[in-house]
Amino acid sequence: GCIRADIGEPHYSPSKKFSEILKNIIPDEKFEYAPTFGVPKLIEAVKFFEYKKYENFRSPQICITAGAQAGIFSVCNAVLSKGDEILVHKAYYPPYKNIATLCDAKLIDIDFYDIELLESTITKNTKMIIVNSPNNPTGEIFSEEILKKIAQYAQKHNLLILSDDVYDRLLFSENTKNSHISEFAPERTIACNSVSKSLCLTGARIGWILGEKNLISEIAKVHRNINSCPNSTFQSAIADFLPESKEFLDMFSKELEMRAQKISTVFINLGWEFIFPKGGMYIWVKIPFCYNEMSGEEFVSFLIDTVGVSGIPGGMFGKENDEYVRFCFGALRGEEIEELRKRMSNL
Repeated sequence: GCIRADIGEPHYSPSKKFSEILKNIIPDEKFEYAPTFGVPKLIEAVKFFEYKKYENFRSPQICITAGAQAGIFSVCNAVLSKGDEILVHKAYYPPYKNIATLCDAKLIDIDFYDIELLESTITKNTKMIIVNSPNNPTGEIFSEEILKKIAQYAQKHNLLILSDDVYDRLLFSENTKNSHISEFAPERTIACNSVSKSLCLTGARIGWILGEKNLISEIAKVHRNINSCPNSTFQSAIADFLPESKEFLDMFSKELEMRAQKISTVFINLGWEFIFPKGGMYIWVKIPFCYNEMSGEEFVSFLIDTVGVSGIPGGMFGKENDEYVRFCFGALRGEEIEELRKRMSNL
């Protein structure tokens, strides 16, 4: 069969401790609606889980959401009007564009590493900047210098910052410092996170937004009307597990780093260009020159048909990225990466 390096889902078993907690909760569970802002004990657990960010806000509030995506949609729906513009890095998570369209807003993708270009792109219609670090699809982490500049521009031009943090617990090597933009502009920042990737619970659909109370209260009204409440049973189970999750997070991050190194070696040996990921689950690979007459979609189809390896065409992550392919090493166990190596060597 095909080696599925396309879908962004971790191929790693959730914690057995979490499974035990869930199993023990179910016999006494009433399966009722949860409060608008979430199950109180989960809000407390998130407060401690996110304490480094939480302490940056003057009047912090947390709202539990049905995964990060529902949180992002709720934020955009609450604050955007027709014709508003959102700035994102040139390689971005595809639902950002779909959400902008649903809100009658416009997504502008630019290179955040060109800091002067970033400010010159801001217009009277710009309302929001989305920061995603570690980045999906590239695995890059934005430096403190870049985050400070983004915060500075947000303050100068009265913009909101949405920080999509779903990979911020999946960092490689203890030396990697991942600053958070709420350190530099807390009053303008809304942090969005979930347990989907970091705790390998994609189907649980539990996430949260964190920010100043005046902002989160308005966004919670939107979330309540698109989703009465996230699954209350999973909220309770995750509340009990989060305080004990560090061991699992450390093990999973180390496993991902090992997979990143293995898959990087595959592309080094092939002589292909790529960005070495500093976190997350993806590797961003440039289509080799010898195949440059193909579009990204054609190249991915070629890989599937020729060697049985799938990826996602870079054009899905922004119009400027057609010469790239994203492979998800998080979805591949060690033996699958070895099989990928064997197959790719036949090209």
